Amino acid sequence: MNASTSEKDPPPSPGPWRRILFTPVRDLIGLRAPNRLSINQMLIEAALPSALADLILLTTKKTRLTRAERADVASEFISHFRDGMESGASPDELVESFGEPRRVAKLIRRAKKRNRPMPWRVAMKTIKTVGLCLAAFIVFYLACGLYMLAGKPNVSVDYLAKVNATATSVPADERAWPHYREALLQLEKIPSLRTHSRQPMPGEPGWETFEAYLDEQAEALNIVRQAAQYPTLGFVVGWTFSEEDLKLWPGMDSHAAEIESKGGCLFNISINHLVNLRELAKTIALNIDRAAAEGDGARVVADTEVMLTIASHAREILFLINDLVGWSIVTLTVERVGDAVAHHPEAFSDDHLQELAHRFSACDELMRVRFDGERWGFEDLLQRIYTDDGEGDGRITINGIRKLSSISGVQTGSYSGEYSISHGTMDVLIAPALNTITASRKEMLLEYNRLLDICLAESKRPLWERDYSRFDNEITSYDQELFYRMRYLPVSLLIPALEKVSISAEHLRQRRDALLVAFALEMYHRQHKAWPDSLDDLVPSLLPAVPPDCFDGQPLRYTLVDGQPLLYSVGNDRNDDGGKPPVYPNTGRPNYLAASGWTSAEALANDPVRVARNDGDWILWPRPIEELIVYPEDEE
Repeated sequence: MNASTSEKDPPPSPGPWRRILFTPVRDLIGLRAPNRLSINQMLIEAALPSALADLILLTTKKTRLTRAERADVASEFISHFRDGMESGASPDELVESFGEPRRVAKLIRRAKKRNRPMPWRVAMKTIKTVGLCLAAFIVFYLACGLYMLAGKPNVSVDYLAKVNATATSVPADERAWPHYREALLQLEKIPSLRTHSRQPMPGEPGWETFEAYLDEQAEALNIVRQAAQYPTLGFVVGWTFSEEDLKLWPGMDSHAAEIESKGGCLFNISINHLVNLRELAKTIALNIDRAAAEGDGARVVADTEVMLTIASHAREILFLINDLVGWSIVTLTVERVGDAVAHHPEAFSDDHLQELAHRFSACDELMRVRFDGERWGFEDLLQRIYTDDGEGDGRITINGIRKLSSISGVQTGSYSGEYSISHGTMDVLIAPALNTITASRKEMLLEYNRLLDICLAESKRPLWERDYSRFDNEITSYDQELFYRMRYLPVSLLIPALEKVSISAEHLRQRRDALLVAFALEMYHRQHKAWPDSLDDLVPSLLPAVPPDCFDGQPLRYTLVDGQPLLYSVGNDRNDDGGKPPVYPNTGRPNYLAASGWTSAEALANDPVRVARNDGDWILWPRPIEELIVYPEDEE
């Protein structure tokens, strides 16, 4: 016990890295490495007895001071014990008089801390405070993550039942869909014998193929006509299909079941029947072409009614896609009937023309813009990705984040419809941040409905008076501001192209109005054996008023070209070019569809390239036979 450390084997001298480690920074800056912060080395050099050396090591360690401060304390202890031994005290007596090491260390630590410089004490206090705050934040953050992970969506409203309300309210034997399905199972695909993008008209080369096709499909077409007698389509959308439907769409049951198993919402529902209804309408349109060429106006009138009924059936479900398909069928009907009146007017009696005019005049409901299905679909999505506090609000869930990722195509993990423990750690880390950024359930729904309401209000105004700048600015903010886009991610992903939708409805209305004027022109020509000098001559005996041009609000334009009538709109450039369409700059051929696009006057004024491309009028009737043809050289 009294043996000194010098009696032991001396430890090896410290290496260069250890000397650097135990050297103050100010000495290192001076390129000196005295190793004077190593207490062990100091004790070796002091050659104190092991009892005293151990006491110094224990006490300095318990002070929990900085390395330099502990070295100073050790140096003081060494001097103190040396003085004691020189005065004749034994190591045991010095140890006995030293006191309890823990209490001594505490007193020394308190004194040393009081002697530290003020900047040092402020810095240490700040570091301690920051560390405590950071620790508290981490604990709080992780608690928030666990709290978010505990949230589960509550699918409490059956929006699918709302979508199917009209179909299910009608008995099965009073629905049109079973008859359409029977016709579709018999119907063969329309032949694809087209010159570029236009099918042959009756009497043109290639028409004989279509005529033979119509003869072969006569029975199926009669079934379609029978189906059109029913006011309700009665197609029930969902995740299951009847055995009869699966004959039409083999394999769809497994696809739908897979989507449903992943918590699919209304936006995931398959509506294959729209494609089929569109094909039926195309086939009936071919029959209108043939009936007009054969002089059978009554059949044209009857098949017109069939096509408009198919359009109404397509719009039975209140989604925008249903409206768009319905509008495309109405547009096809308007075009084919307009062609028939232009090229085969002798096929129609006055009663036929009046009946057609009355039927197309009653089409306003078919062209109405509706957002009911979109609202239901969005509300259904929210109840699947948010919690429900019972008052219409809630926080987003982890499974909700994954569902949004699957909708947007962002590969941040596979969505399985159930929480997976393998994602637990990462979810706890990212959940609070996502919950902080993402808007609440109520706020998200308010934002979505606000945008729909803006566009719906504009859709009720005449096209030439509309101002979509507010809506455009809102949408632009989603594209350009990352935080805004992330906060309202479901809105930015699922808000439809509302401006284009409502403009499509107005373009259809313009075509329909031009067809009504065409009926009146033909009636005037029969009565007076000449075409009118102005459309005002048709009012009020044949028209209640001249329809407005959707681009500027002025009456629809009319002129005679080579003695024949021409109805047109000023088109996107808002300039009356006398019925001349835009042309392709490369070939000089007419570009009939260019002027029908719609751009705000302000945007058009700032885009000289678009002005040049749209310089011309939109020809409405008679529809140019070559309207849909686009040659490769035109687009070079």
